[in-house]
Amino acid sequence: LSDAFPNVQFVVATHSPIPILGCTEKPIVLNVKNDKEMGIYVERLDEKINIEDLTPNTIFTSPIFGLEDLLPEIHDKNKPFRTEDDYLEVDLDLKIERELEKLAKEKGTSLAQILKGGK
Repeated sequence: LSDAFPNVQFVVATHSPIPILGCTEKPIVLNVKNDKEMGIYVERLDEKINIEDLTPNTIFTSPIFGLEDLLPEIHDKNKPFRTEDDYLEVDLDLKIERELEKLAKEKGTSLAQILKGGK
């Protein structure tokens, strides 16, 4: 849109980090807030946060969206969570984990032993 309309200023409101990823120039990022003491007010964030190198997860957990984390409510907090870059990588890692577990079972040993070079 900016190429087609170079003299137009676009104002976008979103609940998604995806449009932020498509910014071609440094955008002005404003966060509209509401609390009992101050009422409705606007905080400028682009001067505090450089969004050029952020991924959707880091944008969600930045002051722009303010989420503490992105784990589902049903996630067991005692289990690790996936940190791969995309779902194809998650899928490949899960396949590798299953194959390693199958190998460990066939050899009658633990996966840790196999990874340490034991038989």
